[in-house]
Amino acid sequence: MNAENLPLKQRPFDLFLAVVFAVFAVTTAMADFMPSLGVELTPDSPNFLVRMNYAYAADTDPLFLRHPFWMRLVTGLSAFVYAPFYVVLVWALVKGKNGIQLPAGAGVRGGAVRRARVAHAESGEVPAAERAVRGDAIGAAGAHAQGDAVHAEVLTPHPWTAWEAIASAPAGAYDSGAMTAVPHLTRARPRVAPPSPWRLTRARYHQLGELGVFDGRRVQLLEGTVFDMSPMGSPHSTAIRVLNRVLTSATVDLGLDVMVQLPLAASDDSEPEPDFAIIPTPVDELTDHPPTALLVIEVADSSLKLDLGLKAALYAACRVPEYWVIDLNGGTTVVHRRPGRSGYGSTRRVPWDKELKSSAVPSVKLTLSTVLRRARS
Repeated sequence: MNAENLPLKQRPFDLFLAVVFAVFAVTTAMADFMPSLGVELTPDSPNFLVRMNYAYAADTDPLFLRHPFWMRLVTGLSAFVYAPFYVVLVWALVKGKNGIQLPAGAGVRGGAVRRARVAHAESGEVPAAERAVRGDAIGAAGAHAQGDAVHAEVLTPHPWTAWEAIASAPAGAYDSGAMTAVPHLTRARPRVAPPSPWRLTRARYHQLGELGVFDGRRVQLLEGTVFDMSPMGSPHSTAIRVLNRVLTSATVDLGLDVMVQLPLAASDDSEPEPDFAIIPTPVDELTDHPPTALLVIEVADSSLKLDLGLKAALYAACRVPEYWVIDLNGGTTVVHRRPGRSGYGSTRRVPWDKELKSSAVPSVKLTLSTVLRRARS
């Protein structure tokens, strides 16, 4: 099968044009032949087409009823030149005679590329026309090697309209088959990088804090983004106060330190401030914020989604062996264990009326329904 003889079903753009111009041929014959020949339009004519034209002219175009000489010339041009051309065009589209459909070169995806594929099928190579239309680096480099002004290393293709392409192509650029000058259907413009958020490091975050940018606001740095911390309601503050006494009492004899809403240096771009972090080294012996903790506890009210999502991934990444999220609204505690690169390997929800016992700090064990009965009131 050659490039000029593809089945019509494989040329949907040609099929569409064939239908459109077939309709044009019929309507032109119906509307233009009789005014051109000077046929009198009357409502009672035995000729159906005469009656149809009269109905149209009487309601829409009274000039048709009088058809002066100059109008007969115009309609004659349409009837005796355009109408036959439409018929020939439909025939050419159906038969795949590409020479008559030059403007259809704009449909490079459905027409030129498909014909170029057939024309180059035996060689097993991707046609230059298709490479240029796809706009990949190989196609652009190939066009450059053939003398086209597309530089693959600095420019990317941008589609032109059909008329821009035809007007800009050199004489004889298009043949009747695979349209070998399809590279002229692209023009190059500079590549523009998409916008990306500016992610803060901990050092920059501290510099902004020293400049007073965050004065009067409670914030924390999570994966390069500064998050406002929610205002603390009465249940939240009560839970912090009660749990602080319980955790301190459980760890005081073990040489552990309980940090309350103090920063962890989790990574170069993250510095969360958990409600509680139990660390093995006393705070006064550290030169920087501790990078991890044995047990981290967040008391969640409006922050539940953040605590179970981004923060859970962050604590797992900095190897916190156990992480609790106390859900003040749900009356449960979500216990995370076995940290890994993709998060915690074990997650379970424990009701407040069941005893919680930490595997990382065994001395920490409590029943929250008793400890926090005032926090939910």
